[in-house]
Amino acid sequence: MVAMDKHNKQSYLKTKNGKIVLGVVSAVVVILTAVGVWFFMKNSPSKVVKNLDSNLVSKWDAVYTDAITKANNENSADKKAAALKKVVKTLKTYYKDMDYLTNEEKNKKPEDAAKKTAYEEAQNAAKTVKGALDEADLATGQDDAAVTSLNKALEKVTKDICQKVVTQSKIAYGLE
Repeated sequence: MVAMDKHNKQSYLKTKNGKIVLGVVSAVVVILTAVGVWFFMKNSPSKVVKNLDSNLVSKWDAVYTDAITKANNENSADKKAAALKKVVKTLKTYYKDMDYLTNEEKNKKPEDAAKKTAYEEAQNAAKTVKGALDEADLATGQDDAAVTSLNKALEKVTKDICQKVVTQSKIAYGLE
């Protein structure tokens, strides 16, 4: 009996209708999985603000100050430059979140005057960070001059500027 059921299932799967049913079921599963992943990965201003606040501003010493101090304590210029470039790379990941919050194509400017002002202040602070990171990108060497220019560029990124992006974004998006 069991062998007969297996034979019936196998013969059904070999038919044209069986293949169509399997194809449709597979397509539906793939589409539902893709939609689920898209919803899971989708950013929202509240998620991004929370990420910046808890992982950058709150951990500023570990992410920025200690990392730069450690980099500058390396014994050779190439190691210093490499370590400072790691700090720049880390800040770039956080800048992507700042850009998401302050990019008018991704998030429209609020209509309310107070929220609009806060949005623009967050935009200006994010532009300051972007300018410093762009300046850091210009330091391509591994020598003392590169270390100096990286340090100068990183000095322009301050905790206050990053805090301003977070605080003003909270106001702009009504998260406070």
